[in-house]
Amino acid sequence: MNRALWGEVAPALRAAKVSWDEETVHLYFYYDGEISEEDHESAECVATEFIAEYPEYKLEVHILRLDYPNSIPEEGKLVYYRREQL
Repeated sequence: MNRALWGEVAPALRAAKVSWDEETVHLYFYYDGEISEEDHESAECVATEFIAEYPEYKLEVHILRLDYPNSIPEEGKLVYYRREQL
């Protein structure tokens, strides 16, 4: 997933996470502020590139607004986290 994120990380992206079970991969993109069409397209591009490596799985993409300073959910494996003020 890190490779799929290359060139697609915008300043508003707070975190990207992945989780999976036997059938489905879930990708989570957490954005700070309103999610622009460009941000949405970028997340979908990352998802498409990522799932191409795992054709045996279904894919669910979750593009969510989660404004700072709300905490990023614990579920899933963190693959990107922007530096934020504490």
